[in-house]
Amino acid sequence: NYIAHFGLGKCLANRGEWSQALDEYDRTLKLERGYGAAHYAKAIALERLGRTAEAVDHYQNAITLQVGGPTLRIQLARALLHLERFDEAATQFADALRFRLHWPDIYTGLGATLFRRGATDEALEVYRQALRRQPDMPQVNDRLARILATHPEEKYRDPPQAVILAERACRSTGRQD
Repeated sequence: NYIAHFGLGKCLANRGEWSQALDEYDRTLKLERGYGAAHYAKAIALERLGRTAEAVDHYQNAITLQVGGPTLRIQLARALLHLERFDEAATQFADALRFRLHWPDIYTGLGATLFRRGATDEALEVYRQALRRQPDMPQVNDRLARILATHPEEKYRDPPQAVILAERACRSTGRQD
């Protein structure tokens, strides 16, 4: 029964036994190839085992099978970013924004992707757009502050604004780590 193997895989994953969980997800998919939740779970297990390129295929299968929503797209985007597949990562982060405009992870991920791709102006605009929507996003304030404080090109540096943003990031977390 594919459901039983999937359930066992989830239990093993919850215990951090990723190799064994992966074996159960493989059994699940051998019995029911179109079970999207198993593709999603397998992708997570593969990433935990350092097999990001393989994980991408299963994240994409899960999306094709209409499993998950913005969280799945964020995970796929992060995996693509790890593989330096910047254009694809940016597309997935942008798709995630269609679902959840208020999730800081989407903005930080999209901004980081654009920045690593060398599109600094676009990255800055993504961060600023996020802060116009919700000024107290600590991750976004932090990322933007870092760029404004340390960018090698003078035209992007604005140390006074970087301090304001860094202080806002600290305040919005209650100065917690």
